[in-house]
Amino acid sequence: NDEGAARVIAAIASALGCLLVFVLPRDVTQEPKGRLAAWSSSAFFPSWEANDEGAARVLTRIRPHEFQLFARGWSDLELATIAKIVAAEQRLRSEVPKALSDAPGAAPLFDAAGAAGAATAVAEPATFRFVHKKTYATSEPIKAAMFLQQFFGGKADSSPFQHHCRGKNGTSLEQPESKNVYWPATKEQPRGFTVHFVRNPHKAPQKQRMNASDLGLWVEKWRGNFSAINRFDQFMDNHLGLVFDSLDPLVDSWRSAGVPFICRTWCCGPGMTQFPLHCPGLIPNVAYCEQGCYVEAPHGIIVEALCGLEGYNASRKCLTKVEPDRMKIFDPCTDK
Repeated sequence: NDEGAARVIAAIASALGCLLVFVLPRDVTQEPKGRLAAWSSSAFFPSWEANDEGAARVLTRIRPHEFQLFARGWSDLELATIAKIVAAEQRLRSEVPKALSDAPGAAPLFDAAGAAGAATAVAEPATFRFVHKKTYATSEPIKAAMFLQQFFGGKADSSPFQHHCRGKNGTSLEQPESKNVYWPATKEQPRGFTVHFVRNPHKAPQKQRMNASDLGLWVEKWRGNFSAINRFDQFMDNHLGLVFDSLDPLVDSWRSAGVPFICRTWCCGPGMTQFPLHCPGLIPNVAYCEQGCYVEAPHGIIVEALCGLEGYNASRKCLTKVEPDRMKIFDPCTDK
């Protein structure tokens, strides 16, 4: 019956942790003559006048697109029960003189915002197109850009333009500064790629301790010569990954200039000194494999150069100039 169905739907709503629209027929002989007491707290569900047999009540409001999303998760039995409740409401509306939407203090179930939401719910999702750029905050954008040009094959923009702030703020704070580095279009990245370095001293927290510039300088100082101890730290997980066909030319350039770097791999297979007894968790890995070397740009910014994403053999061939004992396997359970 309708009363039992209402209990089923109320239980469903409770389990879902959300409130849905329930229209509940009620025997008015159980209520004071001419008034229907609210099924739930009157603070949320005001009562209204009705004089005929039966009436309807709303547990709470819900917008069309929300109802649609909830309905998709219901079983056939739950959906059939809801349909029965709605049918009961439709019968009641044809019998009760005052429709629910005309009840004193009652708000419409569906408003303009709800209608817009419903349209959004059925619209086509946004389509991803391509990666355009990565932006880093740093105290020295030009220096960082020139670093990537020298050691990662990018091209720093040659524009001399910089913003110059005037007035009180222009003299009490550093001037803003920015610089871009561009990589050309490739088959895999047909629109090229840009890294944008920026210093924004006029933005919050301005001169306060541990602003974006201070944080980068602190990380750089704390990290020190990470190449000497061959250590991967937590801050390195916030990095950009650039894919190359081979990392050997990059390793040569870093070593010639004394640039600290460390290299890691996900591989653990035949030909590696760690295989098979020292693979992380004693689990060999030749299915998903890549090699990556990490370098620090000014200041505290980590950039990863990767190769060998095609497979194990490709990974083993694209980086040959790092000694086996320096090529550690990623292992989340160690401090290296």
